[in-house]
Amino acid sequence: MDTNGLLIQNKKNMKQILLILSIFSVSVSYSQGIVFESGKFDEVLENSKKNGKIIFIDFYTDWCAPCKNMSQNIFSIKEVGEFYNSNFINYKINAEKGEGIQLSKKYSVSAYPTFIYINETGDVIYRFLGTREKEGIIKEGNRALFLRGNIDKISIMDQAYKTRKNDKVFLKEYTGLLIESGREAGEPLNDYILLMDKEEMLNINNIKYLESISLYSPAVMDKITEVLSSLYNNNPKSDLFVKFNKAAIKSLSNLLRNSGKKETEDELESLLLIKSKFSEFGNADNIISASVGGGIALMPADELRLSYYKNHKMYEEYSVLFERYIDNYIKTNPASKIEEENIMFNATFNTGINKMAEEGKRREDIKSTEMAVKMIMGFKTIIYRYYAGYILNGYRDYLEFYNNKDKDQAVGKVIGWINYSYSICKQYDVAETVAKDLIDLNYPDKAKMVIEDFIKSNENNKSVTPEQMETMKNLLRKC
Repeated sequence: MDTNGLLIQNKKNMKQILLILSIFSVSVSYSQGIVFESGKFDEVLENSKKNGKIIFIDFYTDWCAPCKNMSQNIFSIKEVGEFYNSNFINYKINAEKGEGIQLSKKYSVSAYPTFIYINETGDVIYRFLGTREKEGIIKEGNRALFLRGNIDKISIMDQAYKTRKNDKVFLKEYTGLLIESGREAGEPLNDYILLMDKEEMLNINNIKYLESISLYSPAVMDKITEVLSSLYNNNPKSDLFVKFNKAAIKSLSNLLRNSGKKETEDELESLLLIKSKFSEFGNADNIISASVGGGIALMPADELRLSYYKNHKMYEEYSVLFERYIDNYIKTNPASKIEEENIMFNATFNTGINKMAEEGKRREDIKSTEMAVKMIMGFKTIIYRYYAGYILNGYRDYLEFYNNKDKDQAVGKVIGWINYSYSICKQYDVAETVAKDLIDLNYPDKAKMVIEDFIKSNENNKSVTPEQMETMKNLLRKC
């Protein structure tokens, strides 16, 4: 065989080897779940242009537990890998490091995990938040594939919007496409809402649009408040009020979240005024509801301010407000009052249960009453635990940002807060944190009192493990 023939044969052999390796590589990749690309974002875009695949981006952070769950338990599943490796270019990026910082800003990522599907030019096709199971993550991927065709239509409508801001039919379709794709509908949605009359706003198919408001418009929020007030005064228990109110709270939460990114706090304060108005319609601050997806509009206003001050490095404002907020909470909810109420509640509960038994009430009715009371006590425990945690997580920032020369005075106040945290929530993890913090702050005597109280109170408590008891005893030896 001549030299040219040998070269041709070698090329054929090399192609066959590469083909076999690529097949082997893919099969290994699939068995290991989703394979994520490495390298720069521009390189991933270039890869998308070459092979025509959609890019699937996982925005995560180091501290995000749900992100780790998705990575370890969902993305590693074989079927998930087969689907995503076949249909997408997959890319993971830490939203708080390197390129991730700018990309998270570009795509308005503020909660984790956030998953975004984009085309080769970086346009958003679809996005969603939060965890999914195996079937759910595949379903979301199929949705992105289906919505890919919307990109060109949205681009055309982006241009048409400039001259069709008063076209209600156009705006409904346009904002519907934006919302369906997981984009912020912004100004077009506000324009559409302002063109609606009251009857249209109360249409069940239009209420869903309110949930997607992302750009603050005083006129839009005034209109929503007016409709909400009318529904509440008419019948606060009606299905229509409940649905409209839920959408209004969600929209206010979106706006409050976005206002936290602004350089000035004017918008935040305007929205907090709307929040106070919403409270007249039964939307009182509710830590539990806010924590399980009810929306940050149900968080206390001062906690939203504190979050803003911290994020914008307004340290003096933070320390002054944190001190006032915690002092006011403790003054309103003294530990002695909480303990007294709990004792009275338990006594009333036991008396009531005994009376039901004496009256011959059915065992099922007694159990039902017991469960209801335990649920109430559970809610109270969650609230006290929340505030104990809020103090323990926030006092360090308070001390760091404290601008007064009398640091000892600030530390003394903090010690009182820490002790209060334990007195309202005597669960193990709170007790351990309180004891360690008091020791770190050079208050071993106070730490000793907490530890001894915890050990004595939980000697026969089966929910506290021997290991936990031993940890507390080891801390006691350090005092």
